[in-house]
Amino acid sequence: MRSHYLEFHDAAGRVRRSSELQQDHEYNVVLTTGGGLWRYRLDDRVVVDGMLGPTPFIRLVGKSAQLSDRVGEKLSDGFVASVFLKLFDAAQTRPSFAMLAPDVDTKESRYTFYINADATEEICTKLDGLLSANPHYAYCRRLGQLCPPRLFRVSDDAYRSYCQRLQAMGKRLGDIKPAGLSPLDGWSSQLNGHYI
Repeated sequence: MRSHYLEFHDAAGRVRRSSELQQDHEYNVVLTTGGGLWRYRLDDRVVVDGMLGPTPFIRLVGKSAQLSDRVGEKLSDGFVASVFLKLFDAAQTRPSFAMLAPDVDTKESRYTFYINADATEEICTKLDGLLSANPHYAYCRRLGQLCPPRLFRVSDDAYRSYCQRLQAMGKRLGDIKPAGLSPLDGWSSQLNGHYI
């Protein structure tokens, strides 16, 4: 009655036991409890940071619902958050609002980097390089399915506008959390600011 069992689904959807996990790979967590909860998808994404014998050290990196996959790039919020950490450490800047979101028009697909700090297009070049650590993103860029990211400088009220859009879609304010990645496009018409 007190035992629980965790399963881990890899990027291909295969079920893995904890002893089968590989370092630096991301997984979705599925829980079965002794109380009768059976194969419940927690919507949590974890990454394996290391191993102690067959036991993995896992770290929560985000929710699997926060994924963007327009042309096969498979970006997750956790991965984008880790990219932002590297990007901002290198740039020695700490914006209070930063978000990556798909931007699709009739001619091309790409991502837009929304930030409320002084930045130049050079930051998008660095961002593109860091995002290319994801092999799916890198492949889409090589095939020309994705164009390089572009930069959108937002005003200081960006988070309020972000919340207003999500509330208009039916989310409760208490359920809205800051995210490094939004799967929604069209943010340039919702946030005050301009393309650089």
